Amino acid sequence: ELVAICEPEDAPLNRALERLRSLPASPSIFTSWQDMVSNVKLDALILARGQDENHNILPQLTKRPMPMLVSAPISPTVRGGMDMVKQMRAARVPFQIGLQGAADPVIDALIDEANTAQTGPLLQVKVGQRAHLPYPADAETERDWVFALVHSCDLVARLAPERPVRVHV
Repeated sequence: ELVAICEPEDAPLNRALERLRSLPASPSIFTSWQDMVSNVKLDALILARGQDENHNILPQLTKRPMPMLVSAPISPTVRGGMDMVKQMRAARVPFQIGLQGAADPVIDALIDEANTAQTGPLLQVKVGQRAHLPYPADAETERDWVFALVHSCDLVARLAPERPVRVHV
């Protein structure tokens, strides 16, 4: 049961509510996640705010013993992400880090098609996501690279789960 939605911006909130119209859901609406977790009894939480906001929100949420699905990436840097995972494990908060797009039926269809192709197993996958970015020369560009690589590596791992993923940059 979807009991609450927190979205501070009108446009994404309206898109979510439009999708929910055909479902028997009537969630409470909040613009502040602090208000939501304080005023609604939640059994679990999906946090999908993006790398900068996830990084700022997660330390406070780890103090609450509630299972979470956190959209990747959880930090603007790899080291920050690893530190955040350590904090969540130490707090014994049940969590899974995943990608919002992983539940997209189009991705599932792509994976099914790739894994049942008559041409044989996948040997190489070239991902061009954000390929126009220069090699990281500053913190902001590095953050974009980390963001792109997380999604790309997740997709490649799902396309060929029996093979190790090697990244060439």
